[in-house]
Amino acid sequence: MKAKTKVSKTTAKVVKSKKPVSAKAKTKNTVKNTKKPVSRGTAVIQMTPRGRRIRKYPSISAAANATGVNSGSISYVIREMRNTAGGFKWATA
Repeated sequence: MKAKTKVSKTTAKVVKSKKPVSAKAKTKNTVKNTKKPVSRGTAVIQMTPRGRRIRKYPSISAAANATGVNSGSISYVIREMRNTAGGFKWATA
């Protein structure tokens, strides 16, 4: 495949554009998350920071809607990437 060339108007130099990077090459140098993702519809438990159980929800999205806490933050707590979300601890049921 031949590289396209462009002529810059300000400097009048010929500039070669870079070849497009494949999707495989893009993911080659990325860090993979080694933690297991939480499956859809996983029941979650809302707890106080000391660990006392408050309420059980059928899913992360249901807990987020009921409490106003961001669902991504709840997921981070469940995957042990954060300690609390919205002032609560969260765990899978």
